Amino acid sequence: MQELEKEFQSVVDQFFRTKFYSSALPQNIWYPQADVYENTHGLVVKIELAGIDPQRIQVIVESQTLIIQGVRPETTRDKKSLYYQLEISYGPFRRIIALPFAITAAEAKTNYQAGFLEIELPHNGKSAAGLKVIEMNNF
Repeated sequence: MQELEKEFQSVVDQFFRTKFYSSALPQNIWYPQADVYENTHGLVVKIELAGIDPQRIQVIVESQTLIIQGVRPETTRDKKSLYYQLEISYGPFRRIIALPFAITAAEAKTNYQAGFLEIELPHNGKSAAGLKVIEMNNF
């Protein structure tokens, strides 16, 4: 299932790369894990982003698509140490999430705490249009 998700994410990334970005993006982008659920207020997206400065995270809503992107800086590794396992991803990341319904991006709220970014997106019952960058707050 994870392979299918990675392949889908790659196709979506290629679409957005050609639609929104004129310069080539790095090919070694990693994809953070996310939970998406609906409550009485709207949609909630919780994404795992440990070790990242919230100021380096960009949250964008375009129509019914949520884009979360940024960079986790590489840590300095001791060259004298022998590493047996390296599983933590560093460098640029991006997660593109198709929203199941129109949301009110102007009323979106973010909360970054203990390595998790939580985005609250109230639904509005109308079709979303345009591009909206959501300011990071509450961290």
